[in-house]
Amino acid sequence: MSLGICIYSGSSIGNKTVYTEAAQSIGRTLAASGITLVYGGGDAGLMGTVARSALESNGKVTGIIPRAMVGVGEKGRRGGGEKAVHSDIDDYSNLETIVVESMHERKLAMAEKSSSFIALPGGFGTLEELLEVTTWSQLNVHSKGVVAMNIEGFYEPLKLFIKTAVDAGFISSKNADLIQFVDQPTDGDWGKAALEACKRYKPTGEEYGFNWSQT
Repeated sequence: MSLGICIYSGSSIGNKTVYTEAAQSIGRTLAASGITLVYGGGDAGLMGTVARSALESNGKVTGIIPRAMVGVGEKGRRGGGEKAVHSDIDDYSNLETIVVESMHERKLAMAEKSSSFIALPGGFGTLEELLEVTTWSQLNVHSKGVVAMNIEGFYEPLKLFIKTAVDAGFISSKNADLIQFVDQPTDGDWGKAALEACKRYKPTGEEYGFNWSQT
């Protein structure tokens, strides 16, 4: 089974319409490209927006959600109420909702089902997820694409942090480009720009020689 693309994004929609527009564009593009969208489940905020956009475009979506969140209303397939995840979608044949036991299990499942990772704007959770898969790149746990959508400069502070950490000797210059930042596309098509960034991504991590296949 082919891997999808994981989307990290906020559980709020933010205060700029361009965030929603970019999320919708990415959802449509993944659907049109036959790529399964993998995300954190639920219908709140940008995470719900991007999934809904993919579903409305007849794309396939896999949502992965911890059982604790199912208990407060974000229901999944095994949690008894798939339709609660996207109550405004008529056809659920393209929606798979997987309930897991913890946040750690959720993130691992999302990573295993994905060939690349795209971060839209978001808060602490989005940043944590983005930096975790970036660290995995640095340690050669994977060689999958890591992309951040720098919508209206949202990720400029992260760019500055990376530069500061490189200058201070905490990040190797070889690893300065582990995250591929996507700025405003000239044609305004965020979905196309995101997918192109995933396709051209090349791992730049240090070769530490760790054997992650050992048990």
